[in-house]
Amino acid sequence: MGETIFKTICSISALLGIIGMWMIFQYNGEKPWKSIIPFYSIYIFSKTFNEERLGKILAWCQFLLILSVFIFYGVFMALLFEADNNYLSLDSEQFLFAGSLIFLFINLVITFIFNIKLHYRYTIFRGLPVWFMLIWVFVSGIGYFYVGYNDAQNDNYHQ
Repeated sequence: MGETIFKTICSISALLGIIGMWMIFQYNGEKPWKSIIPFYSIYIFSKTFNEERLGKILAWCQFLLILSVFIFYGVFMALLFEADNNYLSLDSEQFLFAGSLIFLFINLVITFIFNIKLHYRYTIFRGLPVWFMLIWVFVSGIGYFYVGYNDAQNDNYHQ
């Protein structure tokens, strides 16, 4: 029951994030379909307030974060099924697992820091309150939807 509720909330937040990013791109004169392309959408989003360098860094951080998650779970799954097949010695297993966990943690921290910087600059750029940036970082789908909806209401999509 609890797992279903959590999945539903995450799905709704992700959907709101996509809709909000779509509206932000449309408001800023970008092609809205660019908002659904992973990594590239962050770069385009950062261009809206002249922070291309920060957008490139964050896009690469997010790419490395996803890569590190795959590495971590790949090593984890190999360790689970390794009991029958002795491909790795115990020392190399522990080294790979610890290394992938450290890589995942470092990427998570770096991505979080750059995400805060990007959202802080966008918040200041738009004149939004700083407390909104904290909500936006932790509940990004709702934050993107709120900003996109405000853009749509304020400018009516440049019509």
